[in-house]
Amino acid sequence: MNSGRATKAYSLLDDMRQIHPGSAPPTVYRALDFLLSAGLVHRIESINAFTVCHDLTQCQHGILVVCQQCGNVT
Repeated sequence: MNSGRATKAYSLLDDMRQIHPGSAPPTVYRALDFLLSAGLVHRIESINAFTVCHDLTQCQHGILVVCQQCGNVT
């Protein structure tokens, strides 16, 4: 997952298939569910994408701003 950028699940799947060619969508979604439950990533529902959480001590973001041009998340 690109640090600081919003990434879609199927982009992650494409990256994963470079290492593990037999990877399927359920594998990526299970991994993302785990990372969400652990507070390590955020789901950005408006664009159906994910981003890494950089504040692992008190992860309570009221708002995440996503650049529609480059996908950077602040």
